[in-house]
Amino acid sequence: MGSYIETTENKTPPVFPRALEPYEIRPVADELGLTSTERKSLQNGWTIIKQKQRRAALNIYVNFFTEYEDLYEIFRFNGVLDIEFASQHQKDVLAVFQMIIEQLDNSRFVKTMVKELALRHRAASVSGTMWQLYTNEVKNYFLKTLNDALSPTFVHALDTLMNYICDFNEFNESRDDQSQQQELDKE
Repeated sequence: MGSYIETTENKTPPVFPRALEPYEIRPVADELGLTSTERKSLQNGWTIIKQKQRRAALNIYVNFFTEYEDLYEIFRFNGVLDIEFASQHQKDVLAVFQMIIEQLDNSRFVKTMVKELALRHRAASVSGTMWQLYTNEVKNYFLKTLNDALSPTFVHALDTLMNYICDFNEFNESRDDQSQQQELDKE
């Protein structure tokens, strides 16, 4: 007959409490690269910008086309500058940003919206550089408008979103260029 110590040493260790496997706790980013806190921060910031949306569209356009006035030619059709289209476009741009920001929790919607925008702008010969310059102007306006209410979370989220939009456009642009090159190679 063995001792008590011998009997307990031969038993398997208890199942509980059992040490947990080590894991790293950090925010989880979605397909757009945004965490839930960043999405909420962008949506909260948008509520302030939305109040100034009409003026924002005009300010963004004026600042952008003052600095890059030669790009205003994209609104010229058959040699005639379409002021009405340009005026409507400035309003539409912020309406699209509103849809994107308000739907950030639905990444499928945002990806579809950005894809549609990229295709439309590609058809209108808007280059990735033009796209980048304009999104930078929108970003600068947001940062300037929210200067007193900025947080590092908002700034990072805005950078992430704008980079996603620009990277998506560049990806489509390079993919289209590759397709065109393949078609030329076949001929």
